[in-house]
Amino acid sequence: KTGDYIPLPRLIPESISTTTKKSSYYYELLGYYIAEGCSLEYSVVICNMEQEILDRVRFLSQKLNFRNLPLHNYGVVKGISINSKLLIRKLKFEKCFGTSGTKKVPSTLFSQPNDSKAAFLRAYYDGDGSVEQHEVTCTTKSKQLVSDLSYLLFNFGIIARIKPKFKKATNSNHKGNTYYQLTISGQKNLTLFSQYISFNLTRKKAKLKTLL
Repeated sequence: KTGDYIPLPRLIPESISTTTKKSSYYYELLGYYIAEGCSLEYSVVICNMEQEILDRVRFLSQKLNFRNLPLHNYGVVKGISINSKLLIRKLKFEKCFGTSGTKKVPSTLFSQPNDSKAAFLRAYYDGDGSVEQHEVTCTTKSKQLVSDLSYLLFNFGIIARIKPKFKKATNSNHKGNTYYQLTISGQKNLTLFSQYISFNLTRKKAKLKTLL
């Protein structure tokens, strides 16, 4: 019943279902979307100004046959717009079509092999992850998402801590919101993260190597 505790294994065995490179590309693109994206009626927008991420999102979109266009702001590319009714239908099916506070890991990912899970996590941490002095962290407004991410990390033997944090802008009268920080620390967990997930972004990958 609600409120009961359930024991969990330290390591979740990899699914035996098969996957293709295309499905790995799909979940990687969803990782960038969950971290940096928003859904519109006719398109999906992923906002980021890192050239490596922009190039990767274009590459993934092309591999999946999704039409994509750069988003410009005063002559500077600030993101990618993916115009695909199929992708929007998929996001609605996955229940990932919504605001930052209701975002979640696509439910179908949990039955995929670890290659797809790692591709999703790698992309997500490219966008929302930070390499701190002693740990790797990410912060989200969605309580469901932070829980989902911790279960995905479990598949690689990585134990992460969830901590609620209240944030309020100092230059605003807004009452503030509760956010959730997921922290990976300790040499064992960080080594597993580096071995199985890591980053696509060169600068974050270098910071992780220095941390180790």
